Amino acid sequence: MIPSEDFLISLHRAVKARQLYAPIHPKCREAFKAFENAYDRILEGKPQVQFGTRNGRFFVDRLMEDSEASQIKALALEFEDRSIQALVCYPGAETNDLDALLGIFDVKSTQLRAHGGAKKHLEDQGITKIRILATRLEEISEAGEAAAALWESMANTLDIYSHPSQSAAFEPRNAPPLPTWEAPDRSAPAKGKPVTQTALTKSGIAPGAGSGRGAGSGTGTGSGAGSSQRTDPQKIVEQLRYSLAVLSMREMGAADLTGLGDLLEESGLDRQGAQPTTQGILTKAVGALDPEERISLFLGADQLRMGPLRNLFSRLIGNEAPPSLAAAYMRGSASVNRTWELAGKLKIQSPSPERFGDQLIQALRREGLQDEQLQEMMEILSWSALPLPTKIAKLLEGECIFEMPVERVLAFLRELLEGGRTQDFLRILRHFSRGLLAPAVARRSSVAAAFEQVADWVDIPGMPVPAMDELMEILGRAWGGEKDPNVHQAISRAIEHLLWFWVQEGD
Repeated sequence: MIPSEDFLISLHRAVKARQLYAPIHPKCREAFKAFENAYDRILEGKPQVQFGTRNGRFFVDRLMEDSEASQIKALALEFEDRSIQALVCYPGAETNDLDALLGIFDVKSTQLRAHGGAKKHLEDQGITKIRILATRLEEISEAGEAAAALWESMANTLDIYSHPSQSAAFEPRNAPPLPTWEAPDRSAPAKGKPVTQTALTKSGIAPGAGSGRGAGSGTGTGSGAGSSQRTDPQKIVEQLRYSLAVLSMREMGAADLTGLGDLLEESGLDRQGAQPTTQGILTKAVGALDPEERISLFLGADQLRMGPLRNLFSRLIGNEAPPSLAAAYMRGSASVNRTWELAGKLKIQSPSPERFGDQLIQALRREGLQDEQLQEMMEILSWSALPLPTKIAKLLEGECIFEMPVERVLAFLRELLEGGRTQDFLRILRHFSRGLLAPAVARRSSVAAAFEQVADWVDIPGMPVPAMDELMEILGRAWGGEKDPNVHQAISRAIEHLLWFWVQEGD
């Protein structure tokens, strides 16, 4: 058996090779063979291995992979970009199984989602030795894969709370048989486990209590006093927290809260959200979520009808949305532009929208962002607000393009290329290429690394022939006169990719 770090690095290399070269390319075949060997070795003597991702980190068999290797971090981002939260590998995978897995990364995430997602990609090909689950395996304890399948099914229906027997209907097609599992008989549900109606009954929470539809109300008022005495609020908070986490969307999209009233009722609370007990428990459950999950719920609150629940979420957004956005940004879950985009949507729902921006800046400071970083953030935002002609003129002015972060220059070049603005793309590219001839090695090094990335774009998103010819001419001139070995290698790799592209095209 090999360390999980080695396996993940070999998987990343195979993915990168597939993205850069044709399958018949020697480098692609070499990377695939190494990945195939790593797959067999990591599963040696084990019935299965589970890989989960969350916030840019891997969890292997529910234990966090503590490697700081850049390849593993990049692979985690690839997984999360394609909504692969959990990958389960079984022994005996053949070449076509591994090829199907790598094929998930051959296309853009948007195209993959348009065709049903990564899970459907494997299922349509009849792959049974590798499975993708829509659950975070690192949060599951004791229940194993059976609970994972149940938790996954809840993402599509909350009705499973009252009809647990329906969970079998959501099992993936062609999946290996799952081990049987019975919930342990204990007063409190295990962390990470979905809470069924049976578990609620065992814990003393009467089904339907507190719904406001009869004398069994568990809201703590009137005839519901007896029910309240049999109810542990902390257990309801935990149950509600897991259920709300299921509702939250990937990439902080707006959660669907149309069934929130039913969910509250299932938890023995007031479905209208009017009772103080219900509001207190819901506030605690939301506060226990991850920042990204809270943001998703806050965005979804815009769908709620006017009433107590909407008013409650409005207050929560005013108090909790700025620190949640700040935490998500500092965790790397959102870019600067994405953070401000989300802030613009949430501040409309806040009771004090005029204070929202200042609240966010203060929250970022509390998270540890220094004033210099805040200033840089504001510069990025001001850059994003500029019209396109102004951006082009600014980049072509003197040395401005070299004073700007390389990532921002690359993002703008990519924007021009994908927008079909070939002439503007070439103007910026020629001006930027002056850095390949600069006296300072540091500048030549950063610009050469940038051109290595630009060379990758001949495949995706694709590049017009005039742009490719220009790029080849620029790199050819720089390659002949470069003395620094590291810079020379970066330029060589860029040229190599261009040449292989022409070979694949038959030229």
